[in-house]
Amino acid sequence: MNIFKALSQGKGAVNEENTSSFLAYLLNPNEDHGLGNVFLCEFLTSLEQAQAKKDNLSEILKNIIDKNQLKYENKDIKVRLETKYNVAREDKNTCAIDFELVFENSENGSEEFKFCIENKTKVNSVTPNQLQEEYEAVINARKENENNSKIVMIYLTPDSDKCLEEYQKLTTQSYDSSAWITWYSTDENNTSCRTIKNMIENLMEKERSCKIAPIPEYLLHTLKAFLFFFVKPVSSRRNEVVTGEFREIKYGEDYTIRKYKNGRIEVVDNEGNLFGNTKEALRNICDKEKWEYRTDYTTHQLGDWVIKQLKGK
Repeated sequence: MNIFKALSQGKGAVNEENTSSFLAYLLNPNEDHGLGNVFLCEFLTSLEQAQAKKDNLSEILKNIIDKNQLKYENKDIKVRLETKYNVAREDKNTCAIDFELVFENSENGSEEFKFCIENKTKVNSVTPNQLQEEYEAVINARKENENNSKIVMIYLTPDSDKCLEEYQKLTTQSYDSSAWITWYSTDENNTSCRTIKNMIENLMEKERSCKIAPIPEYLLHTLKAFLFFFVKPVSSRRNEVVTGEFREIKYGEDYTIRKYKNGRIEVVDNEGNLFGNTKEALRNICDKEKWEYRTDYTTHQLGDWVIKQLKGK
């Protein structure tokens, strides 16, 4: 049994929020997973071999970890999900960081280092300038709070040129830093860059070779299930996740709506890649056609309604 596959069936989904929560859970040394700070150390040391990073990242990491040993006690490490920051835009006034790793001063509790992780599980979820906007919101909050913490922006995405291009648009202040890491590598022969897949596999290999304490059996099976289901290229995962016959209807060159027998609605692009936000894709179709639709519709209801409208064209 694969719990991640089971949860993805029907109207369920393993999405960015789920994966952010799962990764944040593993990285938090104060959680009940039984790993302590072992995975956190693996994550931090692996940033040295990120797909792309700023040159000063190594200097920042030296203040946190040395020879795989953290310089902070677990009680001084905080993991926060969906932290909101103020932004100055007409269409919205806040943005949310998927999750943060914060290292605090043991004496006064002030923040010394903050890693802000923006997670994308699908290429189509990339939002132009989102990373820059979030960074500026975080440094504005730092200024308002008169905090001297150093900020590291982490862009966690699929291995894609589009994601890399978006990361490369980010500019940070000289004492802050950034890195681009991927869930997996599309080049299986590329061993020079570390991915989340590599990190989990390396953790399990260390356990097998008795370099770390035994991983609790339930967690070990969960990690294997996660690797099998999620941390591999989308093209090889789709046939494993999607079951049941579907009917589809195309809209122009950019959208194909699929409805499965179990009621699940999907929207894919002309290359068969899933859109990260199905409801947003459906709304885009409505906006292009200037259709007035009920804003309280669920994704399933909106999908059915759009399909009906397209059939009637």
